[in-house]
Amino acid sequence: MVRFIRASDKTDGLDHLMQLVVRSLLEGRHIYACAAKVFLGESTQDEMRDEVYAVERRILDLERQISREIVLYATVHGQKDLERGVRFVGILKDAARIGEISMSLYQLAALGGEARDPDFYGMRDELALSMREAQAIFIEENETRAQKFFEKADLFEDRCESKIAALIAEDEAPASALWCRANQRVMALLVRVLATLFQPIEDASGQDDWPV
Repeated sequence: MVRFIRASDKTDGLDHLMQLVVRSLLEGRHIYACAAKVFLGESTQDEMRDEVYAVERRILDLERQISREIVLYATVHGQKDLERGVRFVGILKDAARIGEISMSLYQLAALGGEARDPDFYGMRDELALSMREAQAIFIEENETRAQKFFEKADLFEDRCESKIAALIAEDEAPASALWCRANQRVMALLVRVLATLFQPIEDASGQDDWPV
């Protein structure tokens, strides 16, 4: 069974691409923290605007850099490592989407008018911790730790789904339901990033079927 990343790959340019993923995850954590503060009423959009948009610009710059690096990697290594290049595109896109979803939370706060559920603060703290943990697992390439992360992520996503169902049944908290859905999607993206890292090459055909 051939792993996606081999130790020998670290000298082939993939080490640099992995560093870009880590940077993207870090920026995603940063923008999520800012957006959650605004949504939960701990800060205002005016207070966080400059910081949020500065992070967004860094994410966009990082995406452009990633695109150039992928082209360079494919040019240097050619067909023999095309599969790994394509897989890394998926990882990098998923990592970047975390920042995009977090940005939508910042914009969602403008809807206002809803009391924030006390559960949302715990949800925020748990996801923030999971984002930090996922980044550490990616750096360590610790598959055992990743499996435990997946189990906790499943429970978190189930709790989000239950909360969404309850909010929809109340039919009076659209922003709150969207907050839960965004948190659920961010967790799913963290799972995808780690799952792709540890997924054997021959099992890659099912990757596009994973829900986000």
